[in-house]
Amino acid sequence: YTEQSNEITKNIDIASAEEIFDLIHCSNNETFQGNSDPVCNGILHRDYIEQCAVVAEAIVEHVLTAPNAKIVLSGCGTSGRIGFMVVRAFNKIMSNLSLPNYYEYLVAGADRSLFISREAKEDEWNVGSSDLSSLTKESPRVAYFGITCGLSAPYVGGQLHYCLHNQ
Repeated sequence: YTEQSNEITKNIDIASAEEIFDLIHCSNNETFQGNSDPVCNGILHRDYIEQCAVVAEAIVEHVLTAPNAKIVLSGCGTSGRIGFMVVRAFNKIMSNLSLPNYYEYLVAGADRSLFISREAKEDEWNVGSSDLSSLTKESPRVAYFGITCGLSAPYVGGQLHYCLHNQ
């Protein structure tokens, strides 16, 4: 769905500045509320929230009970930057609760990519695998979250491949 036109914003190129803000607002609401496609529920849908709770419980039970456990968020470009910001926020919460900082991030092209685009790095699946392996080599249990639009980033794909073959 990420590469398809959105019916809401189809005329955004001829809209006024105020209309553009309204169109983007309506389009963004689909993330939370869903759209007309019955398969595309928003993230506030009861089923989605219940699935997130199941995943969270599994992470607490199977990952966080181990010493040196990690929760890794990884992505390329903007997705990697989102992972970085989430990790920073979650680790701050953990520190405020006097809990270990379980969260780690990876971004294609390393930290430099947080500030400048390094698109060629997104295509290096073997580097993604190697980066994840290096980050987690001392961790007996890891929860991995790859952030990507449509699994189109080989860097993240290499990490998923690594996870599937190193359980």
